[in-house]
Amino acid sequence: GMHQAYSSDEGYTWTKATRLPVAGDAPGVLLTSRKLLLATFRYKGTSAMISTNDGATWGKPWRIDTVGGAYSNQVELEDGSILCIYYEEGTGSSIRAAVFDLEPGIALQDLDDRWPVPIEGKALDLRALHATGKLKITTDMQLKNDPRCAGASPEAAFDGSVDHMRSAWKAAADSIPATYQLELDQEYRLATLGLCLKAAWQGVDYAESAEVFLSSDGVQWGNPVVKLEEAITNKTRYSSVSPPTSARFVKVVITKAVGWPGLNEIELYVK
Repeated sequence: GMHQAYSSDEGYTWTKATRLPVAGDAPGVLLTSRKLLLATFRYKGTSAMISTNDGATWGKPWRIDTVGGAYSNQVELEDGSILCIYYEEGTGSSIRAAVFDLEPGIALQDLDDRWPVPIEGKALDLRALHATGKLKITTDMQLKNDPRCAGASPEAAFDGSVDHMRSAWKAAADSIPATYQLELDQEYRLATLGLCLKAAWQGVDYAESAEVFLSSDGVQWGNPVVKLEEAITNKTRYSSVSPPTSARFVKVVITKAVGWPGLNEIELYVK
């Protein structure tokens, strides 16, 4: 659990520590310019809570990330929002960041809007490759010509539209994982991947988790080069492939979805 104590002499002496009202560990604390006391910590993913009275009482925790982020530290940005940095434990752990506002409530912002990933490389014209028979799709996301999803088809994943309906769909909410694979006409040195998993519909956001794998032969795949966890992607989100990797096969695996698994858009950029 977490505890708090007070010092009135710049940290030379402290009061007796008292237990905080919520579980958690590895916290960080910040006093904002508005005199709000902010604590971020690892519990139920990465969470944050606010005190308006110097820690005498605390509001309920708000989750700011799905992974357990430890030893967080925060800074207040010029517009009053908070940038929080922390690390994800476990195999393949990452340094992660969240940006959020404190009032009203905590709303996680899209980091790609504020600090977009630079797109490295030249876009492959997937529509042209497919039209000339140089692109093969292998997928269980086969919904097509369905009145419930006008425009749904495997080819809709590279039609340039992020309209909710115009996606590759697997019409069963419990059919996870869902797999979407592209076989290109040759090996390309991929530098950037763009993904829009499941766009909003009638003002409602949908979260999905996905992993992207690359392969030269379609047999050996290795570790995912991109992982998105419960991501809200209402537009194409770009991820760098570092270092750029030669591949002929690209596979997207939807590992978790709210409702039907969907892939709205995929873009490939080559060096």
